[in-house]
Amino acid sequence: MPPKTTALSMNLRSKLPPTHPL
Repeated sequence: MPPKTTALSMNLRSKLPPTHPL
């Protein structure tokens, strides 16, 4: 997985509720 995609996933995950499966 490209670093940009990983960073994006982490960014989205931090914005989502901790209960989100992502």
